Amino acid sequence: MATYESKKYAHTGANLTNIAATAVADGSVTDAEYQFINTLASNAQTQITARLPLAGGTMTGDLNLGDNVDINFGAGTDLKIFHDGNDSIIEDAGTGALELRASLLNVRNAADTQDMITATEGGAVSLFHNNSAKIATASGGVSITGTATATTFSGSGASLTNLNASNLSSGTVPAARLPSTGKLLKVQTLVSGSNFDTTSVIAFDSSTPTSSEGIEVMSQSYTPVASDSQLLHVLSSAVTNASAGGTVIWSIFNGSTNIGAFANTTGSSGIWNQFTCQANEASSSSTSARTYSVRFGVPSSRGHWLQTNNYNYFLGAKAVYTIFEIAS
Repeated sequence: MATYESKKYAHTGANLTNIAATAVADGSVTDAEYQFINTLASNAQTQITARLPLAGGTMTGDLNLGDNVDINFGAGTDLKIFHDGNDSIIEDAGTGALELRASLLNVRNAADTQDMITATEGGAVSLFHNNSAKIATASGGVSITGTATATTFSGSGASLTNLNASNLSSGTVPAARLPSTGKLLKVQTLVSGSNFDTTSVIAFDSSTPTSSEGIEVMSQSYTPVASDSQLLHVLSSAVTNASAGGTVIWSIFNGSTNIGAFANTTGSSGIWNQFTCQANEASSSSTSARTYSVRFGVPSSRGHWLQTNNYNYFLGAKAVYTIFEIAS
């Protein structure tokens, strides 16, 4: 016969709630009951041990985090990685730099079919457009494939090649960059309205006029662009001799060296003649400045350079002396 004590607690506890764990008798929970906690399929300790321990280990499955769930690194959340629902973000909020360390670094597209950036230790860093390298660093500078467009370029252009001169906005193109022959390098013109009336003698014979004969009527300093160019001197003025059939002579000098002499005979007294003459120097010889002068004189009587004669006849003309420098 069952006693009262054996019966008074003989009731199912299936519907009891809020039982404190300390009220469970030691050893009363069986392995069969414990193994189903948190959907464990076998011994709980075996299952826990198989998980990643706090001290570290190797994961054999995926780690999936939802949007806006961060992976945080550092004591002060210095670095975090997350997806905000639109973009994948690596955020460095700590001190120091965010470093990517690799001997070969490739940044590729999502489909893994195109390079966008490559960096090689001890070698080039390359930027790509549509899987084609456009900018690459090198030991001597940067190599660009294609066209470089910028608002402003600065620095030395000494190594630039194949420049289009039509795109130059200002400045002087050196003679060495121009076509080798026939190119006009420089033009310089002197215009004078000064009048001269002289009896100073330049001999009318086979001798070459010297810089001590006649009088100087025009002078200009000239600096050649190139050291091997031709210099063409063109001179135009009005002259006459006071005597019928008289002769006037003029000559162009480079310093004291005669480079051209000319003569004109007046048909009758007081008749003016407008002349144009030219002299050529085969080589400029250097790019040093030099002085060119025009000297005027007569073998006899009186000569007039842009000057009135005895009858006060004045043309109002001007003398024009032009130097053309031509690449040779």
